[in-house]
Formats: sequence, structure tokens, C-alpha cells
Amino acid sequence: MNGKFEATAFGTFLKSLEEEFLWVAETLKQGLVDGEKREHTPTETCRIPDETLRRVPSDRELNRLACRLGPEWESVLLDLGVSAAQVVRCRADRPHDLRGQALAGLVLWRQASGREATVQRLLQSLQAAQIHPSLLEEVFRNADYSAVAAGQQDQIICPAPAPSPSPSALFLPLLNTAARPTLQPEQHNG
Repeated sequence: MNGKFEATAFGTFLKSLEEEFLWVAETLKQGLVDGEKREHTPTETCRIPDETLRRVPSDRELNRLACRLGPEWESVLLDLGVSAAQVVRCRADRPHDLRGQALAGLVLWRQASGREATVQRLLQSLQAAQIHPSLLEEVFRNADYSAVAAGQQDQIICPAPAPSPSPSALFLPLLNTAARPTLQPEQHNG
């Protein structure tokens, strides 16, 4: 048994498989080794400058990240050290606004972590949540900063949330008289 697997629960599981299901244990070990090799391929390395990785992200950058995160925001925040209760609170305070939930959590993290709330730490949590580093690169692209520095308005790429239809709008088609068949009076030929 490989030494790096023995100290984990997964290693214990592999060891128990070796007794009766050696081929399963070998297949799982090989898959894990192959997965580790893929994690460190050059195509997945981050191309964010070191000075950017060392600094605390701005409100604008956190907003841009929140726009791109999607439902994975919760696992990212938990990895950043935001408590499960705080994550639930972010979700409850903004039940129909995924971007707002993520942004509120990211701001909580930055406030709680202070100078330790760096772009590098965000990158680590994104990778722990199986999110490709290119997502963070989109947020911190140099081209975006040159446009802002030139005085151009940086557009937020988040689509606006669609408004929820009112209950009357849902039933309006049912009430439309043009769609209802009309009763014709009987004609008597006499």
C-alpha cells in the first residue's frame, strides 16, 4: 500500500478493499494518482500576477466574482472559513438573488479575515471547490483595469435577475375572453 494513502479515511477504505477486491482498490488508487497529475497540469495554472494575488480584493472585484460563481458560492465560502450559519443567513436574506448571496458572503469573509483575505486565498478556495482558475482570471484581467483607468465604465457582466411574475399574470391567459369559446344562441327555423 502506498504510504500517502494510509493516513486518510480513503486509505483505510482502500486497505479494506485489498483483502477481497484487490482489482477495485488498484483501480481507485490509479484513478487518484491520475487525478493528482491532472490537477497540476500547466493549463490549469493561474495567470494572475503575484502582486494581485497578494492583495485584498476590492468591492468591485468581489462583485465581479459573485457574478460568475453560481451555486458553488456556498462551498467556496465554507472553505474560506465563513461559518455555515453565516452562509445560511446570506441565502435567507436574499432568497432570489444568487449574486447578492455570494457577494454578501464574500464581503463577510473579507471583513472577518482582514489582510489575510487575499486573492491567493480566493484562488485556493475556488480550486478546493473544483472551480477552474480561469474564473478568477476573468475577474482580475489586466484589460479590465486599463479600461477603468482610461475612464471607461466597466460593465458588470451579471444578467439582471428576471422579475417574478405576479399571480395575476400567471392566470391572465386563463381569463382572456378571446381564448374562451362563446356560446351561440340556438337558432329556430320556423
